[in-house]
Amino acid sequence: YKNGLVIFADPPETDIPDASSGEYQVLENTTSANIQNVPLSYSGLWFKSGVHNIGVYQVPSHIKNIYFEKGSWVYGALIMDRNPNVKIFGRGVLSSAKLNYRESHCIEAINQSDNIQIEGIVVADPKFFAVRLIGQNNSVKWIKVIGGWVYNCDGIAAYFGSSVSNCFIWANDDAIKVYRDNITWSDCVVWQLNNGGVIQMGWGGSNATNVKLSRIDVLRAEWNKPGFNRGLLNCVGNRYQEAGKTGLQKDWLIEDVVTENPVPVIFNVTPDPFSPNHIHNLTMKNWNVNMTMGTEFQ
Repeated sequence: YKNGLVIFADPPETDIPDASSGEYQVLENTTSANIQNVPLSYSGLWFKSGVHNIGVYQVPSHIKNIYFEKGSWVYGALIMDRNPNVKIFGRGVLSSAKLNYRESHCIEAINQSDNIQIEGIVVADPKFFAVRLIGQNNSVKWIKVIGGWVYNCDGIAAYFGSSVSNCFIWANDDAIKVYRDNITWSDCVVWQLNNGGVIQMGWGGSNATNVKLSRIDVLRAEWNKPGFNRGLLNCVGNRYQEAGKTGLQKDWLIEDVVTENPVPVIFNVTPDPFSPNHIHNLTMKNWNVNMTMGTEFQ
């Protein structure tokens, strides 16, 4: 699949901003040097159609909207650090292909960077997580994650009170990461490569109550050997035996799950005996899944 073709059908854009409003700095073939000089008078960035290379960009606090015009291809990563209420949207591509391995997550929000909205773009060639939002009340819609060629390129993580919908995730580590309370996932398609779990319930001190996942469609899962972090439904627990960590997953509903092709293992729940990991009131409803039998997977 080095020469694969992936086709997505997006809904029409209804929120294209006005480039002449004076709110957006319009960028053409921008570089990591000149993107550092956006005046404080602008609250938005507009990547025009064409190729940009911004490196690992720390989004300044005055920038609240980042628009990817159709046909834009932006090499780099976007980091929100103590910068809430940022919207990243459009129909362009953000690619981390030019970054070093684990140099940065493609899109990351940390340190009270809450209420992040991401919609419509392609997140390509991750060298670490594709989307990592560890603040609260985030929204991820119509995102396409492709090009997971290295290990540790996890799919999407969105923490407390967040929603993820209508996304495609091609990952070579955990695809759907559900680690906090009051999270909803719906209408997502996953192509899992040979590392990671499709639905990752926990890893170490993950505590998540009141979680709902609906209509999860797994195209393929290409695990080529058994491992503790493989499985359609996976719970690792305190794998590295870190002191003070315990896990809890409570009041989960996972419904309407489909495997388009048989996968090597459905359930792989492996909490480490070093510390407890409790699972209470887990409901699985309307699963239409198939597993390849007669393999070394258990």
